[in-house]
Amino acid sequence: MVLGVNSRRGRIASLLFLGVLVSFPALSDEVAPLSICLLEDNMPYSGKATINGFDYEIGQRVAESMGREFLPVWVPNSTQIQEIESDYPFRRLAKGECDVILSVPGTSESFEESGKTIVLGSAYYAAAFELISLSDKTSANLRLLRAKNVAIQSQTVAHFALKMLGAKSKTYFSAADALNGVFSGEADAGLLWGPTAGWLLRELYEERARAFVDNYEPPIALRWNIHFVTLSSNSVLRRQVGKILADIDASGELSALMKKYNLPDRRPYAQTYTLGALNELQSAR
Repeated sequence: MVLGVNSRRGRIASLLFLGVLVSFPALSDEVAPLSICLLEDNMPYSGKATINGFDYEIGQRVAESMGREFLPVWVPNSTQIQEIESDYPFRRLAKGECDVILSVPGTSESFEESGKTIVLGSAYYAAAFELISLSDKTSANLRLLRAKNVAIQSQTVAHFALKMLGAKSKTYFSAADALNGVFSGEADAGLLWGPTAGWLLRELYEERARAFVDNYEPPIALRWNIHFVTLSSNSVLRRQVGKILADIDASGELSALMKKYNLPDRRPYAQTYTLGALNELQSAR
């Protein structure tokens, strides 16, 4: 009888031990989703209502390459006038509510938010204030805009750039209104944030989707390299995402997505916006 009791206990102990052994691999095989913070109403980057956008699709591809589920973390945002570096959900990232934020214009290698250090990953494309016109006679040289009326969106760097160049700015409260100003003849040209302008041109003016002035090369003061960001502690993730984005670019997928959302197809520059570069525009007059 004692032997029987001991044997039963031994069998139970063995089963429990095997159960533990079986459970550990199952747990280790579970891979956490890749969570990416996306603004709800921020096309061409992301749109909750339409479940799409440039960043949304890039996020899907990155997660797929990592063998992880893609988890969009939707963040409400204001649709009022915003400068290009505002309205990013950095606080959500600092609180650990997501792993990555995409399409962040870089002006420094890292910054602090809510007691956490956020680090920029490698730049994977570039964006700029683009020159837009209906006339094929519009010069790509911004210095020749001095006698022209140039449509801009209020509270953007374009206002200061035109002031430095001695050009006349015609201010509108949205990029869509600024484009209307160009196409109605109120302005001779427009100087607008490229990704937003490209998206609006495709959505509102399909026949004019390529209204960007040919051979225009944005000056240093009007261009930014675009990065993804993570918390400083996620160095392994940062390397992985950087490598995958480089592969996406090399495969041609990045250019294909830029074409889909009508973003100007630009790659990182050696020199980008600084306050000094903005001031130097005055000497180019």
